[in-house]
Amino acid sequence: HNSIEAVVHEQQVLVNGSVVKFRLVNAIYINGKLVPEGSFVYGIALLKGERLTVEINSIRSATNLFTVKL
Repeated sequence: HNSIEAVVHEQQVLVNGSVVKFRLVNAIYINGKLVPEGSFVYGIALLKGERLTVEINSIRSATNLFTVKL
C-alpha cells in the first residue's frame, strides 16, 4: 500500500504554518516498526490559493521518531 488513512482529529482553524493534528485510522509500519491505529500524526498547513496542502516531516511512535516526507 502506498497511502496512509487518517482523519483530522479535531476542529481546527488553519492559517499558513498552522499545525494540523491527524489520527491514524489503521496501524502502519515504518522501517519495520509498528505505529498503532489511533496514533497522532502532525503536519504543517500550507495554503496556496484555494488549496490546502499538509507537509508531514516526522512521525513519533513510543520512543521512535521516524523522518518521513509526506
